[in-house]
Amino acid sequence: MSIPVESVAAWLQSRHASASGMKLQKLLYYAQAWHLVWEGQSLFAERLEAWTQGPVSPHVFGALRHEGGALPAQPLSAAALSTLEAVLAAYGDRSGQWLSALTHREAPWRAARAGLPDDAPSKAEISVELMRRTYGAHQYGTGKHFSEAYLRGLELMVELPREELELLEQTVDPEPTLRSLETGIEE
Repeated sequence: MSIPVESVAAWLQSRHASASGMKLQKLLYYAQAWHLVWEGQSLFAERLEAWTQGPVSPHVFGALRHEGGALPAQPLSAAALSTLEAVLAAYGDRSGQWLSALTHREAPWRAARAGLPDDAPSKAEISVELMRRTYGAHQYGTGKHFSEAYLRGLELMVELPREELELLEQTVDPEPTLRSLETGIEE
């Protein structure tokens, strides 16, 4: 059963009090994505939208803006906590800008924006099913653990100029390329 997104955000804030709003939003996105993969269900029911700076929970955005940063919290399940711990271990040391750049290179955000320029406003919903398929297709490690190779692949995705990434997507099947980056083994 999903919990209110504000409770997830409150837990993340309690662990990263200095996290920017952008970073908090991206951590929510990755928590939702990986919970879908690992638990087979959404962590929270509220929608995520494909805004210019990446995925955003309008509920959390509004609460932070109107409630002065105080978010209501309720206890989280053991499964939710283990997902959040794993997401923080993988993404928690990254800046909001880095996380935003990563989401801009991944299919769920790009598909929701349907070819809009990066700076064009959008409230398009990011597909939960596409998130499940995209992240579920990765060889990320075992259990709720990300391999060093997977994390290295993320680093390469962010460092690769956007134009080169788009060129790769047009000229080769991206799945074997991503698997190669993740595992270090060429297919």
